[in-house]
Amino acid sequence: WGFINQNGKLVIPCQFDDAGSFLEGMARVKQNGKWGFIITQGEIVVPCQFENVSDFKEGLAKVADNRKYGFINPKGETVVTCQFENVFDFKEGLARVAHNRKYGFINPKGEIVIPCKFEFVFDFKEGLAVVRQNRKWGFINTQGEIVIPCKFVSVDDFKEGLARVEQNDKWGFINTKGKLAISCQFVSVDDFSEGLAKVNPNDKWGFINTKGEIVVPCQFENVSDFKEG
Repeated sequence: WGFINQNGKLVIPCQFDDAGSFLEGMARVKQNGKWGFIITQGEIVVPCQFENVSDFKEGLAKVADNRKYGFINPKGETVVTCQFENVFDFKEGLARVAHNRKYGFINPKGEIVIPCKFEFVFDFKEGLAVVRQNRKWGFINTQGEIVIPCKFVSVDDFKEGLARVEQNDKWGFINTKGKLAISCQFVSVDDFSEGLAKVNPNDKWGFINTKGEIVVPCQFENVSDFKEG
């Protein structure tokens, strides 16, 4: 694999066994069964020495060595040693990590800021992260405090200040304080987009506003989210 510019000119020779796209000025490349990174001039700036790598995001890249995961910076320096069973990309300044089959979060220095004590976690969005304990879902803040108890069968991330939740086979929405803002009355719902969410109370779809009021009657076989009006 190599790279061409927009004129079709070969600017980086086809010398790699595999390669990814350029992100944050660097691209991951594979040589002799190992991964590293090049810059846009084609220079290898992080030697091909890792079992696996992911693209740089928020200035750090996930790398694997001896089946353990950590992070490097664009200079190839180890920022977080390869010590975790799994790691995920940094979002809102924190990254999910797995240790002893439990999940928590680290900061960009590699410090565990939220202990690995949850059955599973998702990335932080709007300052809150979905977590699972005892097969139920709730939310924590960036300090690791459970701000919404793990009592829901299923939940999704907060969008526009509301998160969809499932109770007794019905869906509704909670606010960031965990209060049920829209009762669990729908067979299916989707996230809010531009102040509206698609809902299905029976076999037809319509839209509600953030107050739970049906503003578009549930009369359609299918709908998509509102985008740009």
